[in-house]
Amino acid sequence: MMGNRQEKEMHQEAGMTGKNISLYDYHKKMAEYHYKHYQSMAGRRLKAQSPKSNTIAALTVKRILHWPLNLSYFEVSGLKDPEIERCINELILKKTYDLVAAQKKRSKNLIQIIGSYDVKLNRDGLLSIYFQNYSIGKAAACGLILADSLTVDMDMGKIYGLKDLFQEESPYIQRLNTYIKQQIKTKKIQLITDFHTIHRDQQFYLTPQAIGIYFQTYAYTPYVYGIPQFMIPYNSLTDFILVEGPLPRLL
Repeated sequence: MMGNRQEKEMHQEAGMTGKNISLYDYHKKMAEYHYKHYQSMAGRRLKAQSPKSNTIAALTVKRILHWPLNLSYFEVSGLKDPEIERCINELILKKTYDLVAAQKKRSKNLIQIIGSYDVKLNRDGLLSIYFQNYSIGKAAACGLILADSLTVDMDMGKIYGLKDLFQEESPYIQRLNTYIKQQIKTKKIQLITDFHTIHRDQQFYLTPQAIGIYFQTYAYTPYVYGIPQFMIPYNSLTDFILVEGPLPRLL
């Protein structure tokens, strides 16, 4: 049984103190309250069960300047395992050049290819990088942006895909779809084709607080939007997160 004091505190947190509300609104508010606390409790349990790591990589910026290339990337150092460190650096360079190859495949008359990166996460043994590449063609009215990403465990060398973050049979795709559709509506994002669903191999990156889902130029939006990105907080996904995966470390 719940005591009067506990019930009063619960009503205050749910925003119902001193209000005359309908029975429907009461149950709706209480359901939202209990779901919020369930998510918080689930997050604490996941974090308690997750493997601990304090690995943070040192980053050294590198440049490739050879016409038409103007590429920025980086190398990691200071990891516990030199072989894993070498493999991660090879992966970073490969991702950088893969975007160049993708640009050249789209156009044979490029006059400039600019590559950049954004380290979204570098803590708790996890490294997540967002790569972006912009190309300009000789006769093109505007350039083209392509993006890619890499999320890797710096202690084990494991590369994570989206499906590696969540329980296999859970409806995590539907949950992510819901948040993306909500943001499309809230931000009034113009679409050139309807968005229905992401897939198990959807491109993503991790930040300290949220997972970032992104789509390539023209996949769903006009050119003016570039690479549309959607942030979904981890605390809204705790009931689907895989205990053995990387996300519990960030909760």
